[in-house]
Parts: sequence; C-alpha cells; structure tokens
Amino acid sequence: MKKVLVWLLALVMVLGLCACSDDVVDPTEAPSSQDVPTDSVEEPETEPAPSVDFEPVTAELGAYTVTILGAEAFKDSDGEDALRVYYDFTNNSDETESAYMALSFDVSQDGYPVETTYASYEDDVIEYGNDALDVRPGVTIRCIAEYFMKADGGVITFTVSNYWTDEEMTVEFDPQNLPGTPTSDFLVNPITDPQWVAGWATEGTYNEDFYMSIDSMELTEDYDGNRMIRVFFTFTNNSAEATSMWWASDITLFQDGVELSTGYSSDNSETDDSFSTEIEPGQTVACSECWILTSDSPVEVEIADEWSESYLGCVYTLN
Repeated sequence: MKKVLVWLLALVMVLGLCACSDDVVDPTEAPSSQDVPTDSVEEPETEPAPSVDFEPVTAELGAYTVTILGAEAFKDSDGEDALRVYYDFTNNSDETESAYMALSFDVSQDGYPVETTYASYEDDVIEYGNDALDVRPGVTIRCIAEYFMKADGGVITFTVSNYWTDEEMTVEFDPQNLPGTPTSDFLVNPITDPQWVAGWATEGTYNEDFYMSIDSMELTEDYDGNRMIRVFFTFTNNSAEATSMWWASDITLFQDGVELSTGYSSDNSETDDSFSTEIEPGQTVACSECWILTSDSPVEVEIADEWSESYLGCVYTLN
C-alpha cells in the first residue's frame, strides 16, 4: 500500500513539473521590449525654462541720461566668469563729455564688491571702449561695463552714479537668470550739419608756444579695409624745448557727435611718422594722423591744449 502511495506521489510531482515547464524563463535571455508593459513607465516632468522679464531702466543723473538695457555672462581674458552690462549714455550737458568721465560704478555680489575685467580681443563686442569716447551735447552712445562675478552666486547689485553729483540708479541681476543683450539695435542719429566748431580759425598761435594749422584731408583705408580720414597739419615749435605735435596738442575728430578712434592706414606716409617726431625750437614740420570713419557724415576737427580749451577747428565733408 505504501509503495502505491509513493508511486502516486511521484507521478503527481512529475505531472506538476511538466505543467510548469512552459513558464520557466532562461535567466540568460533578457525580456524583449514587448514583454515590458508600456503603461508602467512614467516620463519625468520637465520644468519649463524660466523667462526673463526685463524692462530697460532709465534715470536722469544730473546732466546725463543713463538707460540700462540688459546683461549677459561671458568669459574674461583669463577664462573667468564675468558680467557684461549694456547701457546707453546721453550727454545732456553743455560740454563735450564721455561716459567714463561723467559716471562712476559700484558693483557688488552677495554684499561683496567686485572688480572690473575685460574680454579677450577676439571676444570683444563692438561697444567695447565706447565709454571712453567723447560725445557732443545731446548725443547718445551705447556702452558696456564688464565685471567679475560668481556664476553660481547670489544677486549682483549694479549701481551707476553721476561722478559729480552722486545721483544714482541701481539695478539687480540674477547671475542664473540674466536678461541677455539689448533687444533693439543701437541706431546712430546722423548729424549732417555739425555746428560745434563752425567759424573757428583753422590756424594760429596755440598755447603761446606753438603755431599750428589744419591744412587738408584725404580718404584712405586701414589694413582691414575700413574707411579712414587722414588730416594734414603744419606744426611750428616756438617753445624752448624739443617737442612733437603729438605731445603738444590734443586733436579730436568727431562724426555724428561721437569721437573717432585713431588707426593705422595701409598706405603709411612720412607725414604720419612726423606727427610724433620731436623737432627743435624754431623748426616747422608737416605731419598727419588717421582716424577710422563710422559713417558718411561730415567730420569735425578740433584742437585743444592741455587744459582742454579749444582753439582751432574745421569741418570736412566726405562726399
């Protein structure tokens, strides 16, 4: 009887194994994608990128109007994190002035002051250096200010003040959520009939020790093909020491009310070299210098002494 029970039990076990053999999965075989229920996989929710709502901020700082337009992150010449702020400077005074001389800046992050920096030459923006250019009364120029920052730090406080009166404006920037570059391009307001030096003498005694004349001009180009103007001068040294016209004078050219930058022409002349050559007392030299043009507007030539009191000037029409 026991043998019969043992045989029956063995038969049941064999039948059970056979019934389950179809459900046995080889562990070396990975399940196909069809075996994975698609409704069991949840896609992670993606947070939308934060939008930056920034309206230009304008303030009247005494005789100057300043509009802060935007800010962006960049790497400075040493590869460090930095902040570039764009702003428009309008000279509402009665004198020619630059943003560099008219304004002062106070920038801090997390309560600590940060210092100025600058981009490498190849990463410069076209507004670089505009703050150092003189502008005529009523003229606006777009400038930038560049400062170190911690990209993962807290709020950056950017304060601009009138250098002479201490009137100020402040804008805060989040380094992780900067507004970017200005949304509108800067449009130059052409000045087709400049009057600042109208009627001035083109030659005469200059600062008692020198005699100068503005003689003529010609158009040329620099090595990159940019249009330039070359102005010719005559310089007589009536002082007691050897000197050059470069040292003895402060010559500024303006176009559309903005100071032009000097440069090197592709057709260098002897008169260009004579501009910085010292001559002895009683000697006279013909010399010239070149400036990069920014438009087709007339060009103002202004000569001032070391006290920035102008004495000589003229206007040249390019066309």
